[in-house]
Amino acid sequence: PEIGPAIAELIHSACLFFRESGFAERALAVYQAALEWYVMTPGEKQQTSMSHRLREFRQMWNSGWPRIGAESAKGWTAYLAADPAAPTDPATSPQGESSASTIDAWCDLEMRRSKLAMVPHLLDLTKRDSEHIESVDPFSIVVFDDVEPYLADLRPNAATAQMLVDGFLQFLGVVGPQTRVLSGRSGHASELVWTVPGIGDDMFTVIDEHSLWPIPAAPGNPEADPERAFPFVSVPVTLDTPDTPLPYVHACPWMQPANAAYRGIAHNALMQLQRAEQLDERSRMQLSVAQLEWAFVQSTDNGSAMGRCLLAQRPECLALWNTLAKMHARTGNWPEARRVWAAALAAAPTLPAAEQPWVAVLCKSWTVLEAMHGGGVPAGIGVLAAVEDPDALKRLAGMPAADGECDLGADLECARRIIDKLGQFQGVDTPNEARLAVGVLRQWAAYAARRDPQAALAEYRQQGCGADTEAGELAICSLLLFHIRSSRVHRIGDLRQRLQTALLAYPHTCAPRLTGGADRQLAAVLRAHAGAALADVRALGVFLASGSGDCRRQALRRLVRDGRSASAAAWLALVAFEWRRDARARAKRALLAALRRCVWAKPLYMAALGGPLAGEFDGSERQALLRAMVRAGIRTHIIFATE
Repeated sequence: PEIGPAIAELIHSACLFFRESGFAERALAVYQAALEWYVMTPGEKQQTSMSHRLREFRQMWNSGWPRIGAESAKGWTAYLAADPAAPTDPATSPQGESSASTIDAWCDLEMRRSKLAMVPHLLDLTKRDSEHIESVDPFSIVVFDDVEPYLADLRPNAATAQMLVDGFLQFLGVVGPQTRVLSGRSGHASELVWTVPGIGDDMFTVIDEHSLWPIPAAPGNPEADPERAFPFVSVPVTLDTPDTPLPYVHACPWMQPANAAYRGIAHNALMQLQRAEQLDERSRMQLSVAQLEWAFVQSTDNGSAMGRCLLAQRPECLALWNTLAKMHARTGNWPEARRVWAAALAAAPTLPAAEQPWVAVLCKSWTVLEAMHGGGVPAGIGVLAAVEDPDALKRLAGMPAADGECDLGADLECARRIIDKLGQFQGVDTPNEARLAVGVLRQWAAYAARRDPQAALAEYRQQGCGADTEAGELAICSLLLFHIRSSRVHRIGDLRQRLQTALLAYPHTCAPRLTGGADRQLAAVLRAHAGAALADVRALGVFLASGSGDCRRQALRRLVRDGRSASAAAWLALVAFEWRRDARARAKRALLAALRRCVWAKPLYMAALGGPLAGEFDGSERQALLRAMVRAGIRTHIIFATE
């Protein structure tokens, strides 16, 4: 079992390396082969010999049978029982013999072709004639011999399967490079995880779309400030995504891959992986929740349709009901959110005993989000007080957003009794989300009594927040930040001290939630941690801190480790920063340093040969860069034909 996670990390790094070198089709194919082999292989097939499985897998792979992520994929073992017709080929990949006579024309064609060449070409090599095969770009065909080195004889291992699924979602750009959906936090972070997900755009587009989340425009500021964008969000992904007083984008781990092909593959793979036997029931449920949340990131209509589909399959799953309600609330559809929460809580007493601990999670989610974004703190406490009254739940389902005035004293007394009762459902098998929910409810009840954050902090220290201390830190920080944003009288030192503790323990997680914080002193906390061990924390220190240009430049230089970094994305961030500050000479020097360190990275060469920075290189320098690409073995689609 110990070798499995190491193989998963090796496959992930290899696929990132292939893609950055221009071999995007091979990168995707290797990941598809790994998922089919390690995750989608049924248990009975694992009992057969390695040679027998490899022989059958080779037969499937070279037949053009749809692989995971394809709309019609059914798993590689389904091929053995099927009588497949000749598969329909995707759109023909661009041929490799196209040429251009000028560097500018070559760059333009190369970028356009690179954007199209992301998915391997499926061919039945046993039926196609050689003339047909030769008409296709040879690099777009990934045969079994290309993926066989990554297939090992491992016993079924849930940890390896979880790491491969997480790596695949990171590879596609569904989550950031430090976000793990199924597996635990990695003990170390490879620099290669900071990668460039696609090739074919200029470097500014790459950085803005693939490395940064833009902060939404404020009501008084119609345009988002590019200087206050921040890299991938990393929060603990569980069956109950953290709640925050900030807009959901600041705690949303889900992203929309820039490449349309990756979006389709991610959508299909999330559904197909829920059938994987190598994943346990909780992992499959987590993928269902992830699919629902990710559908809402695409659009509200997609999310609503996906919610109906998933709940039809799992009507008794309170975690799915809670996720659907939370996503409606986060998109501003409070009437529908309250209706879903009320219906789920009303039906909870009739559900199996295994679902009863999740009642606490529903109560926490509705109470906290109602307090922070809905009717206010009194309304949130009122929700908790009405949990056991079906008629009161019906009234709350139709409550307008501003309706929060009630008898807070009576509601608080009732809410405390309900919290104690919810705590009685906790046992050895109680999920961490339920333990956390009870602790968070106690904190909010203590806070609501006198609007005193010290009372919440005292409750946090006394009761704790269950087994998941990372999510517990996020919860108490959210309460303190809510108090600062909503109260005229507050002590910024309480939050700053709590944040410093949280950042030291979980620097990659807590920092993104402070975007647009209540006080400039919060930005100082981030600047103080700009040189931490994780690459994403250093970048967060750059893009979140409200410091001077020199301060940001120094942080970015730490990001590239004073010239020793192997991350093309980190180097591009530094180049883009210098260019936007009109420091063209510095931008050119940084790009040349990046090329010396990351000789395989095609995005760096394309940034020098095409786009805004191309004017800084003369003809001989650009010719030298083209020759360097050839020596490095970087894959190109267009032949540069000199006159």
